Order: sequence, then C-alpha cells, then structure tokens
Amino acid sequence: MTTLRQFDPLIIRDYITDVFLFGPHGHTYYEMIYIFKGKGTHLLNHNLMDYHAGELFLISPEDHHHFEVKISTRFIVIKFTEDYFNISAENGLQRKLIPLDIMRLQALKEVKLNFDSLSASALQKTILAIAACKDNINVATSQFVYYQLLSVFGLIRDSAIPSNNLLNRHKMDKQQLIAYIHENIYDPKKCRITHLAPLFNISVSYFGDHFKRKFGISLRGYVNQYRIKLIENRISSGTLSMKQIAAEFGFSDESHFSNYFKSQAKLSPAAYKKGSWQEKTIHVGDEDHSKL
Repeated sequence: MTTLRQFDPLIIRDYITDVFLFGPHGHTYYEMIYIFKGKGTHLLNHNLMDYHAGELFLISPEDHHHFEVKISTRFIVIKFTEDYFNISAENGLQRKLIPLDIMRLQALKEVKLNFDSLSASALQKTILAIAACKDNINVATSQFVYYQLLSVFGLIRDSAIPSNNLLNRHKMDKQQLIAYIHENIYDPKKCRITHLAPLFNISVSYFGDHFKRKFGISLRGYVNQYRIKLIENRISSGTLSMKQIAAEFGFSDESHFSNYFKSQAKLSPAAYKKGSWQEKTIHVGDEDHSKL
C-alpha cells in the first residue's frame, strides 16, 4: 500500500479489504474512488446507495462519506489537492474540463455516475493505468498520470454530465435542463417555471407544455419525483433528523416538510423511516444467515 505523505499534491492507493478502513469522515483532499471489484453500500452526504464493480465516486473536501463492505472490495483511490491542477496547468492544461468544478457538482453526489459499455471499459483501463504508477516517487509531476486523469474527467464529462453550459443557450435542451434541475433541487425557487423559462429562453406561458411534450410529465411532477427520491434516501440513511432534512430541501419548517412528504409518498416521514429500518434489519439478517 502506498505510504501517505500528507502534503503531496497527488496520492494513489490501491487495496483490497473486507472492512472499510475509515469511519464516516471528511478530509482536505479531493478523491476519485473506483470500485474495481466487490459490493457494498456507500453513504455520501447522508445519501445511501449500493456500490458495485466498475463504479466511480467523486468526493470533495466538503463531503463526508463511508463505505460498508459486503463483499471483499478492491478500492482504487486517487487523491489530489486543490493545487494539483493549478500546478499542472503550467504544463498545458486548458480550462475546458474544469476538474475541481466537476468534483464539486452536487448532482453527481446524489446518483451514481452512468457510463455506457465503451466508456466503462475505457474508464477501467485508464484507472488501472493510473494505479500502476502509484509507487512512482514522481507521480505528482508525471505527465502521463496527469493526462490520464484528464481522460477520466473527459469520460465523466461526456458520459455522466449533460452539457449544461448556459452561456450559449438558444433552446431548452433536454439534458441541459435536467442537469440544471438536479443541481438546484435543494432550492425550490430555482425549479419553478418563472425561474427556468427565462434561463432557457422560453416564454413562461409556453414552458410548461414544452416540458411535458419532451418528458411526458409536468415540470412539477418531475421535480416532486426527484425530490422525494432524494428525501427518501436521506431518511433511509438515518444520519439526519427530519428537521435537518427539511432545512436542506428548502422547507420553511418540519410541519411543511411532513405535509409535503405525505402528499407525495402517501405516508409520513416517520412511518417511512420505520419501514426503511425494518427492511434493513431483515436484509442484514438475511445476509448473516447466508454466511452460516
């Protein structure tokens, strides 16, 4: 395992474990975490999701996360400081990919990155090429590693981030709009027609019909479905109080949040939490039984 040097701009680790080595934590580095093999659960910013081989997670300094390993997992971890790309910029980086901005995108912390088969294959090969250099004493200044990392960001940009450059907006692009809604789901005002319509150069009166034709659902319906999905993940994680969840998603108070959740999920947040934990208990019991 690579020896960690606290202030190195780039550190690469590659290890297999049956138990994740760290409790829930934050850190000063940015991290790309690639699952080469294995299975388990990842808790990222109170959002609980299963992980499997081939998946990539992006962690920035303001994030907190923890893995629960169910099947022995090989983690390939690429850690870098904010200075890494600034230093490397002297070697020719053009600020088109904006790596640190990608690492901070909140929408990429809520759902798993989605790569098609060709991109997934390219990602695995690139990550392995980077991992092969982990013991190189000059890894932080390696041009090879630097451009391999840029390739990873290119794959993320092409496969997982819809083009959401609103500087050249002339129409309501489907992917741009969804990316914008996902990134701003915590601010109800930014997900309203009165905010979105001028942003995408669509008249307020026309926007609702245009959205429904493109997606087969109303804007309000789509926003509610996505918001409820995220809220359910927060409740299931068990790491936040209802008051904290209400504040995160822009509700004026816990009562408003509870009424909203009931109207969408047809049960109270407390009932959902109870049911979620009962399912977890049954699941854990099944897992333990299977090992006997």
